[in-house]
Amino acid sequence: MTRATLTVLAVAFVALLYLGIKWWGGPIIPEPDEATRQYAQGFALFSQNCAECHGTKAEGALGPALHLANEDQLRTALMVGFYPMPDFSGAFSDEEITALWAYINALRED
Repeated sequence: MTRATLTVLAVAFVALLYLGIKWWGGPIIPEPDEATRQYAQGFALFSQNCAECHGTKAEGALGPALHLANEDQLRTALMVGFYPMPDFSGAFSDEEITALWAYINALRED
């Protein structure tokens, strides 16, 4: 084989390798860390269950602004309810309450 033929084959091989990696490999997207996952889950839960009364950023609307000191206070509020808020006992799993707290706590930091 001539040098020109080898060069063309080498360039073609590199191009095919590049396209193969692009096609099948795609970008590697890392899994979100636990805090990010909890925040996202908490945002979804808060938006669906709490925002209508407490505001989109827990600033208060129909219901009061949320000034909770810790996750235990949130858990108590959800289990007991405070008029006019009904109790949500059994409505959220422990994981979901932790996720709600992650979202509400992050709002306090903003």
